[in-house]
Amino acid sequence: MPPADLAQLEAVSLPLRKVLSAPGKPIAAVYFPKTGYVSMLAYLEKGDAIKVGVVGNEDHRAAGPAWG
Repeated sequence: MPPADLAQLEAVSLPLRKVLSAPGKPIAAVYFPKTGYVSMLAYLEKGDAIKVGVVGNEDHRAAGPAWG
C-alpha cells in the first residue's frame, strides 16, 4: 500500500460481535485487523448463520480448509 494511503488509516476498537457489513447494505469502511480475527458469516433462509471464512492480521481463509 502506498505511504499516502497508509497515512489515511485510522485505528479503531471493535466490540465483540460487531456487524461490519450486512447483505444489501453499502460498505461503510474497510477493516484490517491487527489482533484477533473477523468471522465471515452466511445467513440461511431460516435466519441461522454459518461461518464461511475468517480474516486475521496476516491472511484470510475459507472455513473448509481452516476447520476440515
